[in-house]
Amino acid sequence: MCIVPRDAAARKHPYAALIKGLASSVTLNGKVYIGTFTPPNLFSDINSCVPASGTGQLYVMDIYDGDRDAIDLGPIIPDTPALYFSDDSSISILLPFGVPDVLVDGIIDCKGASCDPGESIPPPYGNYWFQETY
Repeated sequence: MCIVPRDAAARKHPYAALIKGLASSVTLNGKVYIGTFTPPNLFSDINSCVPASGTGQLYVMDIYDGDRDAIDLGPIIPDTPALYFSDDSSISILLPFGVPDVLVDGIIDCKGASCDPGESIPPPYGNYWFQETY
């Protein structure tokens, strides 16, 4: 999967096609969370003897209007976004440690190592056991 940038100037960039989606995405209430990786630009650092690392990002894309924002994850290859379901039915998206605090789209609050998309599971929730008696 490749993410196509929104603006025309970025589409003309020769390395825009290097953004790779290497894991599955997660969809919550009309927003798709896609982990991507951009390899380093080896041509700009051709004389460097130091190994270069790429950049991981978590794109948050609205499936209805196509708007998207990106959360910079640092020099990692991101995995499928992990979800955490708390006892109070709220859902959090877990991030790698070291990601700076960011507010995505004015709604999704990312602090520390988790994002709060403001979503929850409506009750009843949890595990249920049904055993038929004879």
